[in-house]
Amino acid sequence: MRALNENRSFSKLESLDNKLYMVIAAPLVLKDKTYVLELIKDVTEDTLFYTYKDKTIEELRDEVNRLNMLVIKDELTNVFNSRYLNEHLPVLLENLSSPEFSLSIAMADIDKFKSINDTYGHLCGDYIIKEFAKLLDSYISELGGWTCRYGGDEFICVVENIPEDELYNKLNNFKETLLRTNFVFDEKKINLSCSFGVCYLCNENINIADALNLVDSKLYNSKKTRNTIS
Repeated sequence: MRALNENRSFSKLESLDNKLYMVIAAPLVLKDKTYVLELIKDVTEDTLFYTYKDKTIEELRDEVNRLNMLVIKDELTNVFNSRYLNEHLPVLLENLSSPEFSLSIAMADIDKFKSINDTYGHLCGDYIIKEFAKLLDSYISELGGWTCRYGGDEFICVVENIPEDELYNKLNNFKETLLRTNFVFDEKKINLSCSFGVCYLCNENINIADALNLVDSKLYNSKKTRNTIS
């Protein structure tokens, strides 16, 4: 999916039966249609990967998972990154053709984040983003969903197959907790609020660009008053 979305080649490691494989995915255009060609090579005996030779299958699988996670996790916050979003959200949107499947999506933005950076510095800004992401992800995980850092202080939350108002209610609880939380950096107490744009999708035919534009427009409305969910 990543090779198709970004129109370039990617590689990753996979393990199977105590062997290590390099998987290379590359876009291929035939008669004006783009396909993805996957090449698989056994690299178990390659010098570059020789340190993995004596590991058990469980150790090998854990190491491969760790390496693959580095590609899809945001370095600062340890939630997923936009690459993960671009790979997985289109697949979930395709599932909306099933009447039994629904998707709740939220876009979050920290209110007045620029003033925090300007007042306390970028190290404090990074700390705030990290702590905000940790708290937000803990709430979304309770619903069985996942969170990704979309860019800067913006985050996307995605949850499958929950009642229409459940994500809204959970985010409202999160928002109240956030207001009560004192974030301490360099002995300074900082209080936050945030805004959300939320959409509920069911029996929809929508692509990732339109879905993100939808929650972004709702977030834009929330930012007019701040500390709001639209």
